[in-house]
Amino acid sequence: MRVLSNYMRAIKLIRSVVSDLDIDLSGMRVLTEAASGPFAVTPVIAALAGAEHVVAVGRDSQWGSFTSVADHIRGLAKATCCSDVIELSDQPALEHARYVNIVTNLGFVRPINAELVALLPDDAAISLMWEPWEFRQGEVDLAACRARGL
Repeated sequence: MRVLSNYMRAIKLIRSVVSDLDIDLSGMRVLTEAASGPFAVTPVIAALAGAEHVVAVGRDSQWGSFTSVADHIRGLAKATCCSDVIELSDQPALEHARYVNIVTNLGFVRPINAELVALLPDDAAISLMWEPWEFRQGEVDLAACRARGL
C-alpha cells in the first residue's frame, strides 16, 4: 500500500511540474538518467511532456542496482501510461547520443565529453540540471559544446 501511495504522490507532482512549467517536448528525443530517489522521475517527466522517445541510462551504484531502479521507473511509467515512450538502458550514454535532441547532464549521463558531443545531432541541446556555481571540470566539456554550437 505504501508503494502505491508513493507512486500516486510522485505522479501528482510530475503532472504538476509538467503543467505548471508548461513543458512541451513534443517530437523530441531525450537522453537522461535512470536513477533512484527524486531523479527517478526525470524520464517520466520527459515522457509526460510529450517526448517522442526517452532513453534513461543507468548502472549499478551505491544507491541501488540498475535492475531495481529500472523496475521503479517502469512502475511510474506504467502508472502514467507512458511505458511505450521510455527505454531503460544499462549501456553508456555514448551508445544513444546520435539519436537524441535533448541531453540532461545528470549523473549517469556524464561525462558529457567531446566524444559524446561529437555524436549528437546538429539540433541537440544539453540541459544543465544544476546551478552555474555547481559546475565541475570534467562533467561537461564546454569547449566541445561551444565548438558544436550547443
